[in-house]
Amino acid sequence: MVKPMIRQWTGTVLTLLIMAYSGVTAAILVTNPASCPANTAASFIGVGLIDAKGDFVSVPVDSNFQGSSVYECNTVQMEPSIQDRRALFISVQNRQIRRVTNNAVNNEIYRELFNRDLQPDNSVAKENKTAASMDNDNSFLDSAWGMLTYSGLGDDDSSVGHFDNDIFQFVGGADKNIGDWMVGYALTYAYANTDTSLYQNGTSHTVGLTPYAAYQINDFLFASALVGYSYTHVNAAGATGRVHDYDVEANLNAYKVFHSLLLKARMGIRYTYSNDTLLVNDPGYDEVMGIGDAEIGYRFVNNLIAYTGLLYEYVNQEAIGLNGVVQRGALYFRAGVDYPVTTGLFVGAKIETDVANRQYDLLSGSVNFRIEL
Repeated sequence: MVKPMIRQWTGTVLTLLIMAYSGVTAAILVTNPASCPANTAASFIGVGLIDAKGDFVSVPVDSNFQGSSVYECNTVQMEPSIQDRRALFISVQNRQIRRVTNNAVNNEIYRELFNRDLQPDNSVAKENKTAASMDNDNSFLDSAWGMLTYSGLGDDDSSVGHFDNDIFQFVGGADKNIGDWMVGYALTYAYANTDTSLYQNGTSHTVGLTPYAAYQINDFLFASALVGYSYTHVNAAGATGRVHDYDVEANLNAYKVFHSLLLKARMGIRYTYSNDTLLVNDPGYDEVMGIGDAEIGYRFVNNLIAYTGLLYEYVNQEAIGLNGVVQRGALYFRAGVDYPVTTGLFVGAKIETDVANRQYDLLSGSVNFRIEL
């Protein structure tokens, strides 16, 4: 609490018709109360005169009375504005879009670099395809791939406002093997519809580009890196805004095949910088994410591959407006199938949900394809 502040005033008496033994009580209408420091609010104490000691003394007043008023400045917790919370929703939504995009890219790198082990169980086909992929022929690209995903996001923590978010997303790309290196790119489009308790429904459109590269260290280990940019056009809370996201991700990946058992593991880090034009005071914010991923799969005699895995993410996000800093971990479970229709065509499907996320619910499903060129 700040020391009471005295403000001189000349006001108009509002007579309150309250009968009391001491007579009629009056109140003063005061405009523009004492200025208080930031993040504080003025509380009215009373009106009266200043005595010889400089103390405030409340006294009955008459019409056109001139004297002093006293206010206290009390510290208050400022609530995030609608725009602050809208920005928080968009950051959660775009984090899911990046998760889908980057995970799709990492899965494509696995498939391409370990193509020999994922081919149908035919030794001649395997040897022919492996030789072709390692030969730097005249083909501009080695493969093309795509994935269509629906993600449903909801809130567990009502302190940020109830919301439901539906995201429809397509990710597609192509890549090329050059010796122990692999390079490629991915394109993303996502449409999202958000229903919140804070404002009318909002929509957004996101487009993104993600170049990627990987280097095969040995038969079971490789390093990968992704650099992404996305642009989101938002129409929400009665305003139109633009969000620019820039992210960089680096991973160390492992893969091993034991007969029909397929094992995968990944450790990585992702940095994202975002700029939201509707955040007037401080439109830029960033986050750092640690990633741990593990998966186990099994290849059946008909070459169908079924797998399940866990993804752990720890997010450290800078405060967005008056929203607090985000520092929390989340665990996600997935299960899916891949089927090599021919030596050059894969199709698959996957579902994913959160199993330990204190703030948000996630349920997503996807279908994918991959074509050897």
